[in-house]
Amino acid sequence: MPTSDFDVHDPAFVTDPHRTFDDLRERCPVAWTDDLGGFWMLTRHADIARVTTDTRTWVSSVQNAVPKLPNTGRRGPLHFDPPEHTAYRRALNPVFAADRVAEVRPAIDAMVHDLTGPFVAAGGGDVVAAVIRHVPIRALCLLLGIPPDLADDLLDATVRFVASVHDVDPEETKAQSYRIYDRSREILRDRARRPLDDDGLSAMLSIELDGRPLDEEMAVGTLRQVVVAAHVGPVLGLAGIVMHLGEDRALQDRLRADPALRGPAVEELLRLHAPNTGFTRTPTCPVELHGRVIEVDQPVAVNYAAASRDPDVFTDPDAVDLDRGDVGMAFGHGIHKCIGQHLARAQLHAVVDELLDTTDAFALTVPRDELGFTQLPEHGPLEVPLAIEPRTG
Repeated sequence: MPTSDFDVHDPAFVTDPHRTFDDLRERCPVAWTDDLGGFWMLTRHADIARVTTDTRTWVSSVQNAVPKLPNTGRRGPLHFDPPEHTAYRRALNPVFAADRVAEVRPAIDAMVHDLTGPFVAAGGGDVVAAVIRHVPIRALCLLLGIPPDLADDLLDATVRFVASVHDVDPEETKAQSYRIYDRSREILRDRARRPLDDDGLSAMLSIELDGRPLDEEMAVGTLRQVVVAAHVGPVLGLAGIVMHLGEDRALQDRLRADPALRGPAVEELLRLHAPNTGFTRTPTCPVELHGRVIEVDQPVAVNYAAASRDPDVFTDPDAVDLDRGDVGMAFGHGIHKCIGQHLARAQLHAVVDELLDTTDAFALTVPRDELGFTQLPEHGPLEVPLAIEPRTG
């Protein structure tokens, strides 16, 4: 094996991994590290697009993230390849479709308004703890028809699970994963006893593989996967966007003056602060890429955050350009592109709109490099302390 090309535990990497990604993209686009059990990392947009499109050579069913999570069962659709993956997505796509999200968008906006009002009135604080952390699970409950009184317990278990992954604490990871399994099992059993017409939970229960209904544990695993995935990306994406706006008063003022720019701004800031760095694929045969041989079953991180700042694709990639459009890889690429992207975007827009419309300004109260950040398989701020100037006009 090669020697390590980068150190995931380097404090500079944890705080701002994009400098490392820039270096690797130029010097070593197929990079190896011994950290976290050993894995390869891809940082070029073209390589990541190739790997995530070729589902015969590169699979998700062996390992799908670094660090590797304790074995707590296979969960669709993330842990599956075609044709099983296709069956899951066919059943779940309508549940998370744009028109279904549009139906609950007013309720999401109202929920965000209720969370943000006290935060703004208090003059600020940590917007992640006060607002952002609560939004994704509540939004998912609204979309799937999960009783809202279960949201706080699901949130607590998910926050603890994610923290244990970043801390590389396998026992706690297993404990919290099984806790989410237990809640998911209770939710689905209740829905099976009292089915509703055309709701998301009933759609999960209707999934068929090879013409046979999904067994309960597979359905439970699917809901458990959806709960975790629906939380992690939106929280970190929102935190990154608000952090950026908290440092850029001029951009805030532009977006208040011209709300039509907010859509492009959300997409561009999400590209800049794409949270996913450690989703993986593994090859089914040895593959040579840029002169390096990746052996069968060696994990390869397809770094969507690095791909979203590749200068071969994005001119001046570290700058905000509101004319780029939806071109980043924040929601992934290929058949595993995020099924919840419409729900996530609804949350991003709701929070950004609420913060801009209820304030004259907001600003970070500490320098960015003093914030705490997550580690692989994601990157994003753990807290975003803001000072708020409430709206006066």
